[in-house]
Amino acid sequence: MVPRYSKMEFPTYNGVGDPLGWLKRYENFFGNQRTNEEDKVGLASFHLLGEAQLWFDQIEEEEANLDWERFRECCHIRFGPPMSNNPLGELANLRQTGTVEEYQCQFQSLLARTTDLKPRQQVNLFTAGLVEELRIDIEIQQPGKLGVAMNMARALERKQKVSFKMLSQTNLNWSTSQNTYSNLIIPTTQNITKGGGQTIEPTGNNGKIGFSAPFIKRLTRIEMAERRAKRLCYNCDESYSMGHKCKRLFWMEVSDVEGKQDDDEIDDFG
Repeated sequence: MVPRYSKMEFPTYNGVGDPLGWLKRYENFFGNQRTNEEDKVGLASFHLLGEAQLWFDQIEEEEANLDWERFRECCHIRFGPPMSNNPLGELANLRQTGTVEEYQCQFQSLLARTTDLKPRQQVNLFTAGLVEELRIDIEIQQPGKLGVAMNMARALERKQKVSFKMLSQTNLNWSTSQNTYSNLIIPTTQNITKGGGQTIEPTGNNGKIGFSAPFIKRLTRIEMAERRAKRLCYNCDESYSMGHKCKRLFWMEVSDVEGKQDDDEIDDFG
C-alpha cells in the first residue's frame, strides 16, 4: 500500500548539535505514515543542509546498501556526542552542576540512548543526580513519573531563588540600617561647662556620635553665691522669678554645701 503523506513541516538538520532529536522525530513520522524501509533514508536526506548534506553525499557513495539503521548509526558517529559503551553508567554518574534545566537536558540526552528503564528507575536516577537541597525534597514527595520529578525540581529551584533574593534583601536592609545608625551626626555646638569656667568639648568618632552627651553644668559655691546675688537662674543666664522655666534642660552638679541654709537656697533657685 502506498503511504499517504500528511502535510507536515520537518525541521532541517545542518550538522550542528546532537542529531538524536531530529532522527527521533523522523522515526515517529515513519511509524505514523507506515513508510517503507527503502524510502526512509531518501525522505530524511531531503532535509539535510550544509555540512550534513555534504556528509550524506559522501556516505551514500561509500555505503552501497544504506538502510535506515545504518544511516542512524553513521549520523550519530559523525555529528553526535562521543559514543559510549555504557550509557546507563554515564546516566547513573551524571550530577547537576548548573541549573535544573541544564541538568535535565543532559539527563534526557543520555536517557535517550538507554533502553529498558522502568519509570521508577528513571525517577530514581534523575533524583540521585540533583543537588542535595533539591534531592531531599523530591525524595520525600516520591514522584512516580520522570516528568513530574523534573517539574518539581524546577519549581523548587525557583522557590529557592526567591527565598535567597528575599534573604539577601533583608541582610542588605539590616546592613544599611546599621551603617546609618553608626554614622549618625548630631551637631553639638555648645560645650559642657565645668566649675571655674572650664569647658569640656563633646567627644565622638571624628565628630560623629550616635547620641549627644547630656549637658552637664557644674557650679562652685562661689558661683552659686554670685548668681543668687544677681537673682540669676542657676541653670541659665536669665533672671529668676516664680514660675521660671529654663529653655534647655541640664544636669546640675554642685559642690558639697554645708548647712541647712545653703540647702534651702538651692531649693529656692533650682
